[in-house]
Amino acid sequence: MIDKKKLISEYLLQLSAEQLAAEIMPLVEQDKAFFEQLCLKAQLALSPFNRKEVGKLITKALPNRHTWEQPKVAKYFSHAINMFSMLNHSIASQSPDIKLQVLEDFLNRFNVVMAKVDDSFGQRFALQEVVFNAFSQTFNQVDWPIQQQGEWLLKHYLSANDLTLPITSGFPLNEPQYQAFLQSCQRAFSDIEVSADIKLRNTNIVLNRLSKPLLKQASANRDVHSQVKILAKTAVSINDVLNICQLQLQQHDELSADDYLLKAKGLIANDIDKMIWLKHAINVALAEMDVAKACQYAWQAFELQPGFAEFLRLEKVVLKTGELGKRELEAIEHVFLQKSVPLNDKQPGNNSNALDFYLYVDQFDKAIAWASNHKVDRYKLLSLANKIQSTHCDIAVNFYCRVLQDILDQKTNSAYADAIEYLKEIAQHWPANLEHKKAFLSLLTTLVESNRKKRQFLDLISLNFAPYLR
Repeated sequence: MIDKKKLISEYLLQLSAEQLAAEIMPLVEQDKAFFEQLCLKAQLALSPFNRKEVGKLITKALPNRHTWEQPKVAKYFSHAINMFSMLNHSIASQSPDIKLQVLEDFLNRFNVVMAKVDDSFGQRFALQEVVFNAFSQTFNQVDWPIQQQGEWLLKHYLSANDLTLPITSGFPLNEPQYQAFLQSCQRAFSDIEVSADIKLRNTNIVLNRLSKPLLKQASANRDVHSQVKILAKTAVSINDVLNICQLQLQQHDELSADDYLLKAKGLIANDIDKMIWLKHAINVALAEMDVAKACQYAWQAFELQPGFAEFLRLEKVVLKTGELGKRELEAIEHVFLQKSVPLNDKQPGNNSNALDFYLYVDQFDKAIAWASNHKVDRYKLLSLANKIQSTHCDIAVNFYCRVLQDILDQKTNSAYADAIEYLKEIAQHWPANLEHKKAFLSLLTTLVESNRKKRQFLDLISLNFAPYLR
């Protein structure tokens, strides 16, 4: 069988240049898009390099127009890739310096047009990849001094554009190039002046950006001294200073940690800051083996934010030397009771710290009595009801009713379905004797009587619990 493709190829190769042109021109003229592409290739190949003309080609490759329909966006970037391929081929014989300038012009134009192109589906990434690859190949052809290479990398790393070369995350660099980049970062970082008074500082985006590769390198080298210097210069808040304090503690340098703890104390502006500071102060005091001071800070934290978590933190510190006495426990209980929300309070919200406290110290009767008269987190009340269903049936029914009625009051089909699932779980775990079956029937009856207008819920009750209602 004849290979027609090979046959045509052999025929065309026999033709002279003039004959070949005459043969294919009619075909070229039939395809307008191909004709224009070939015209551009001809201009680039037959004319001497002209930066201005290349700029026009970049503009044609990336027209600055609003494009948001996804088929048109796909076509836009497909056209841009084809044009970039021609552009890159046309400058192949130029010096690396000129090629980098042209690529930078293209990348700048890329950033400009992206403000008008809706690329929600990421169709720009194919073009972005070929552009970045061209940058990488060209950069590795330059014969600049290594310091100049580092400065070029830094310029692109600090670019304010949305589309920038991924200098620290995928741009292929050899070790000398990366070290030159780090040295450029370090020089730029050192040249930026900041106030010695952290209160007078504002966030410096360039300084923070420069700090990232420097911190990464210092961390890799386990150079804590450099990490601290960098973090201290970029610090603008109490959290930043306390992070340095924590770093020093991890290195078992309690003296330096205490120094930064003191600096952070001067930055406390509100109760949130004070709470964060106290948590670090406890850790520093414990590292210094000063349990008495740690207990003092723990009490301050509890008084500032009297929650169950703070109580546990306080107890953990106190247990290092003894235990909380009866008077201290009564004081903590009193604080929790003051924060409790009565059941008849019309305001939204609840506070379950007292319940957590009573269960933790094994005062079960107090836990039940308190929950009976105060607003409680739904899941904690359900958990308590599950614990007492075999010993305090009537109270458990009351608690279940409160939880389920809270769900039913949402008045949605999904809420009704959730309530049924809870009831199934309750029925499954309820002790199997006559007294408790009556208690579960009482729970169902109460819910049915209280929700007569919720037909969807009543239908679900009939469907799932008919044997109990006969």
